Amino acid sequence: MSRYVLKEFIEASKLMDLSDKETYVTVGVVNEAEQREVLLGVTNKLYEKIEAKVTDVDFGTIPQSRGDFLKIDNIDMVTEAVTDMKKIYQEYKQPLTYINTITDAINNIVELKNEFQRCFASNTSLGIVLYNSTAMAVISGVSLLIASTIDFIVDPKTKSIEVSVDRVAVSRSKELVQLQTLAEFNNLCKGNKLKKVLNDLIKVSTKNLAGTSVLAVIGVSIGLIFTIVPILRELIYYFYYCRASVAEYFDTQVSMLSLNAARLETAGDPKTANEQRKYVDRFRKISDFLAVDAKEASNKTDDNVRQDEKEKYKVDDVTESLPDSAASSLF
Repeated sequence: MSRYVLKEFIEASKLMDLSDKETYVTVGVVNEAEQREVLLGVTNKLYEKIEAKVTDVDFGTIPQSRGDFLKIDNIDMVTEAVTDMKKIYQEYKQPLTYINTITDAINNIVELKNEFQRCFASNTSLGIVLYNSTAMAVISGVSLLIASTIDFIVDPKTKSIEVSVDRVAVSRSKELVQLQTLAEFNNLCKGNKLKKVLNDLIKVSTKNLAGTSVLAVIGVSIGLIFTIVPILRELIYYFYYCRASVAEYFDTQVSMLSLNAARLETAGDPKTANEQRKYVDRFRKISDFLAVDAKEASNKTDDNVRQDEKEKYKVDDVTESLPDSAASSLF
């Protein structure tokens, strides 16, 4: 009779120390229930690394919204910036793929308002970190799309403010950590998968995911939780290494909104154009800072993740006792 192997367990097995005999045997023989137990242990180990850094991440006022995305300070500015950016992209016939990723993420976070609020009320750590980091990914993702793909100039002949879109940068936007993780977040939201996971987590309301009692409640959700944690790791590591603050992300959006409004309202006015030139310079300065900061943070994140993946776990690192299937095979 062939053994059923969870696809998430196959991924988790890559993090196991197969040079250790007990671990090697365990990976090869454990049944489905025991696979979930091992998955839970590996997930907890990965989440411990996130918790070691998350306390040093500045989420601005996002945590104060306690799961209600629309109550985040200045969030109306984010949605307005997305609307303006979409119009500019359409004007220059650029694909809306990455803007749509952000829009979908906003809708999904809003849709999960009840679950996220309950995570805050029950102090469900993973749910709280997921909310804070995805909200931050939306805010910073909008600003980085602006910074990397949009520019403003004052035309020396017409004295009007003009906008340009870097087509190459648009195509490279897929490399942004925020857009990659938000796309994965959106996928997890399909079919209410993430909603079920959050409800299961709220039932156990614990920082530590280990233990058979936790597994009994979470059940099949552990596979999705194992999928969520690496997404969180990417975001938390990235924000840990970022120098940019939430205020600076908002500053980029304010600058774009102001310049775009001036472009549309004051075309050909030399006096206004001269006044706006300093705002163009400020916009570029902020944009350049965010672009450099994002690159450095991404590189450090990649290095940290690679270092994590070199660490391998023995079975006794991730389970309270040797699974029965492995024990019967060894003894």
